[in-house]
Amino acid sequence: AARRGRSGLSPVEAAVGGAAAAATAQALATPLDVARVRIMTSDATGVAATLRRVAAEEGAGALWAGVAPKVARALASGAIQFSTYEATK
Repeated sequence: AARRGRSGLSPVEAAVGGAAAAATAQALATPLDVARVRIMTSDATGVAATLRRVAAEEGAGALWAGVAPKVARALASGAIQFSTYEATK
């Protein structure tokens, strides 16, 4: 993509990078979010213990419950946020 005479990224490059970064962050953080919700809605204590319990009782896949909509939202918001920033800075 054209750099338009600047040293920064083009809005398209920023959109792709921002979308990828935001989606990756959401996917990696999903197990921690699952543990947070379990701790808030039950008598569970401790993140590590909660993660182990969920994986043992419900399978490792349960740690990524809800990952698809979170990643979809992150793709859109990351692309919009980073491309807008690059275009206006």
